[in-house]
Amino acid sequence: MPRDKMPDTEGLRHLLEWVQDGVVSRRQLLSLHFTHGDIERMLRRKDLVRVVPGVFVNHTGELTRQQREWVAVLAHWPSALTGLSALPHPPPRAVIDVAIADNRTVKPVDRVRAHRKPDLADGSTGAALLPA
Repeated sequence: MPRDKMPDTEGLRHLLEWVQDGVVSRRQLLSLHFTHGDIERMLRRKDLVRVVPGVFVNHTGELTRQQREWVAVLAHWPSALTGLSALPHPPPRAVIDVAIADNRTVKPVDRVRAHRKPDLADGSTGAALLPA
């Protein structure tokens, strides 16, 4: 079956290198016109490595604190960092705190604690609390 659009490899490179510290979600890849087959191929080649279902990193090593924050936010999207995790230089902690809308149900992610926030549903707090 022919593609409608070619994958936006420059958009992916921009996200990985300049915006999200090497972390990308399946949702974002699909919006950049990558197919499920493209994603599986990138995983086989180790161009991407699955961290949690639906979230990938572009290396095979240990994740930095900032990459763990991006994984937490993208795994619970739409979400935002909250509590001590939202500080510019959070204290070293094992747990990343994320805010989610109070009407959401999410699957638990190791070392991530989700906090339900009623005002997150209207988008009033989301953008300001993404990883730096």
